[in-house]
Amino acid sequence: MPGRHLHDALLAERAEERATLLVDQAHPKVHALYESWGWVPLGDLRPRLENAPLFHAMLLPLPGRDGPR
Repeated sequence: MPGRHLHDALLAERAEERATLLVDQAHPKVHALYESWGWVPLGDLRPRLENAPLFHAMLLPLPGRDGPR
């Protein structure tokens, strides 16, 4: 799965304890894909911009990290 390999490669060298992302709620298949990769839904977020979509905020713990440097 090329998308998963790219996802993992982008996060592999990160020093942070966790990663966050926003998924447009109009795309439930994308949300389900990230959830299947270990991302955890945190809640909903709508940016303070006119006509901004509603997003799912998601978090992915990055195991083995020492925390911020």
